[in-house]
Amino acid sequence: MTEEQAAKKRKRPVSVGPKSKKSKPPQATNNNSKPSIVYNGVQMPFPKPSQNASNGDQLYCICRSIDNGELMVGCDNCDDWYHFDCLKLDRKMEKLYYKFYCPYCESIDPEKFQSVFRKKCLLPSCGLPIVMNSKFCTKDHGLKYYKQIKEKLTELPPKDLRHLKLGEISKILKSPGNLDFEKFSKLGDSLPESTESEFGKFVNIDDPVSEYNVQLKNINQHSEHLQQQQKFYHFKSKYLGQVKNQLKQINDYFLEISGAALSQAKTKPKDKGKKNASKKFEICGYNKLLALTLAQWQKYLKTEEAHRIFSSNNDENIDFETIEIVPEFSASQLEKLKTAFVDIEAMKEYQDSLTNGSPQEIFPETCLLEKKKCGRHGGWLSRVNDEIVIRTNEITAEENEWKSQLDGLKHRYVVEYWECNENSKS
Repeated sequence: MTEEQAAKKRKRPVSVGPKSKKSKPPQATNNNSKPSIVYNGVQMPFPKPSQNASNGDQLYCICRSIDNGELMVGCDNCDDWYHFDCLKLDRKMEKLYYKFYCPYCESIDPEKFQSVFRKKCLLPSCGLPIVMNSKFCTKDHGLKYYKQIKEKLTELPPKDLRHLKLGEISKILKSPGNLDFEKFSKLGDSLPESTESEFGKFVNIDDPVSEYNVQLKNINQHSEHLQQQQKFYHFKSKYLGQVKNQLKQINDYFLEISGAALSQAKTKPKDKGKKNASKKFEICGYNKLLALTLAQWQKYLKTEEAHRIFSSNNDENIDFETIEIVPEFSASQLEKLKTAFVDIEAMKEYQDSLTNGSPQEIFPETCLLEKKKCGRHGGWLSRVNDEIVIRTNEITAEENEWKSQLDGLKHRYVVEYWECNENSKS
């Protein structure tokens, strides 16, 4: 645990790269007098000194001093802190500690309490951990590392190249005309091709319960589910547009029968400051189908009611890409509305009955309460639209993540395939 981690209330850091091998435990020996713990050549006091001074100050490290600003690291088991210098720890390792256990904790259980480090950047002068899917902390350090190797290669005679142990570099150097930095920097970016039959035998592709096929099936199932969700929200967005269009037609009709056309609503100069006696009437228009989940839609689309509204079938697997609202249904609904409400007074009487708790018979899926009187669905249009946008973006991000896992799975097995091939030749 470093001081930077302590500032974050000792939350475990997220590893930014693969962890390297564990540190060696301290040497602990027992004799007839008292146990002895030696750590990096330092004889540790035993028993462990108290953390509290006589005056109440907090003491740290084996030197039992207060925090004076010197570089320290905290034990992830006992939470005591130690100076790098007192334990003869390399200061360059400060950013590489993933877990640190003090000599006392390591002596208790060397297997359980072993310090673990992040992998270090391959550039010798750098002491930072690598980033994911790389051997360097930054791209600049990667370029610098290979540039240094190239400079070193050009200075060495051919007979000394064997000491580098870089077979691929030796192949490039066999032909002086191929000593190109661009080619060298791209070396290892891709794996050699393998035939499908050879690779299929290696991963046992014909066995449905092989490790490769089980993982591949899991990834494909998640991907198919996300694709279904993406189609669903695309359909929901299209349906929302149709609901908005229907709402506009209804409100336009009420505007027409109330005699409050916008072109006639201008206030005369002599009536300036007075309210117009004719007010615009708008209904809420919330459609309850917009609240259904994917599974609920799949069930609903198989009902007789849905067959009158949507051009769907009764198949087990509903395809949201092909579902369309029946044009004749929208027209018939509007005619039904005009028949029920020949004037605005009829609509106001209907509004009073809804307010008093009477069941809604016309457009049972649509809220016909006046917009300003509906207290349940305020702002529904923005909420539904925001939900569609947010979920669509989330699903896209998840799809990209599973695609990366699929690419990573295939890449890992291809690497293992070529490693086995190379080992069998050696």
